[in-house]
Amino acid sequence: MGEGRGIQARWNRRYVLEYGVAVALYVLTVLLCLPPAFKASTLSRRALLLMGPCAGIVALLVVVVRHVLRIDEFLRHSVIESFAVAAAFTGVWTLAYGFFELVGFPRISVWWIWPGMALSMLLWSGVKRLWRL
Repeated sequence: MGEGRGIQARWNRRYVLEYGVAVALYVLTVLLCLPPAFKASTLSRRALLLMGPCAGIVALLVVVVRHVLRIDEFLRHSVIESFAVAAAFTGVWTLAYGFFELVGFPRISVWWIWPGMALSMLLWSGVKRLWRL
């Protein structure tokens, strides 16, 4: 049992490192590509520059998928449960806010869905820990 915990700790450290590198790649490409993209004179150049941050996004996807496939069944169940609950919460709040937009609330960008989902996952983790679900 102790060895299993050591393996999980190693996987978690590796995941945090890989995730950090992917986030750094994303932030770096956003900082390097966004300003010139706004100043680009042609649509094709602008599109090409805006594809730069996609490398970081793909790296994030690869890191998360690798981690989910690497962890044991219990942790995988917990991670998938968090994704499912976060997706449900995000679906509810985006659908509900759509009705508020119909009556004059400001229109929000689709960019808020992913941060909302991340916040939902974080809140779900906190709820589970507080109430021992």
